[in-house]
Amino acid sequence: MIECSPSSIRGYVNTSELTRVLFFALAAGGSTSVILSGLNESLQTILVQPADFAVGSAILVTIIEILRRIQHGRELPPTVSSQPVDEVKKTN
Repeated sequence: MIECSPSSIRGYVNTSELTRVLFFALAAGGSTSVILSGLNESLQTILVQPADFAVGSAILVTIIEILRRIQHGRELPPTVSSQPVDEVKKTN
């Protein structure tokens, strides 16, 4: 789950990678909400709103995971069509 998927391409986030990113973001947001709710109950005070903090941590984890997943995977091979047309004609 932490490693890149076999179909990943460097510089892109495909659907399997995006599914993993969303899973980790929801897990981070949910666990943060549960921990803060427990702290609020045990201290009999409201430190921060757990829902607000959960959304913020989910967004932060999403950004970090997408940036990390973009650096994973295999690189695409160079294509012939990436060369200018004039250079292709000169070699023939």
